[in-house]
Amino acid sequence: MSETYRGFSFFVGGIEDGMIAALDVVAGEYAGDIQPYAGELDEKKLREALEALQSRFPLYLVSYGSGTNTRETQISPEPGAPWIVRHDCNFVVICADNDARGEAEQRRGPVGVYKMIDDAHVALEGRHLFALLGEEPDAERVLLNPGEFLATDVEHIAHFADVTAYAVPFSTYFRYLTPDRRDPLTEIGDVEFEINLLNSPRVGRGNAPGVIVR
Repeated sequence: MSETYRGFSFFVGGIEDGMIAALDVVAGEYAGDIQPYAGELDEKKLREALEALQSRFPLYLVSYGSGTNTRETQISPEPGAPWIVRHDCNFVVICADNDARGEAEQRRGPVGVYKMIDDAHVALEGRHLFALLGEEPDAERVLLNPGEFLATDVEHIAHFADVTAYAVPFSTYFRYLTPDRRDPLTEIGDVEFEINLLNSPRVGRGNAPGVIVR
């Protein structure tokens, strides 16, 4: 297992891909589609997304939810050296079905959302995901989530006339590396600004009251 630490996007993207692969193993025979979802979980945005994907039901959508950071160790005492950051977070599996026979079939049919929730648990609960980088047999094996997936909830997020959808959040954590600021050639130039509380408010982009941007 690799001890190399990588950035935030490597782990989020890798975990989403791994979740999709795990769901495909368990539910691929009946799922119309299993794909990442980058939208919001409010009813309006979700309705728009589901309406655009009506032909692909039963549907699984996988999304990073949110998380919090804790700095653990700086890899070097040098100024600007990267920090190892633990990111405690949640990922969400959206299970949606639109069985034309009605709500009961959407929920409890042979391939209804209740079965989809069961299969999401089977696919992910307690799992660790690994990324294989390079070609076998020399591929590098990278553990993506040291914290195994734990299902935390089941939330009924949408019920339309022809669609039922539930969200199944999973908690986990991963560690990533902050940017290396030790090389001045890769550093972005400083952004300087002054705050003068005596300034009058000004209208325009980036001109908040009392702030001068240079």
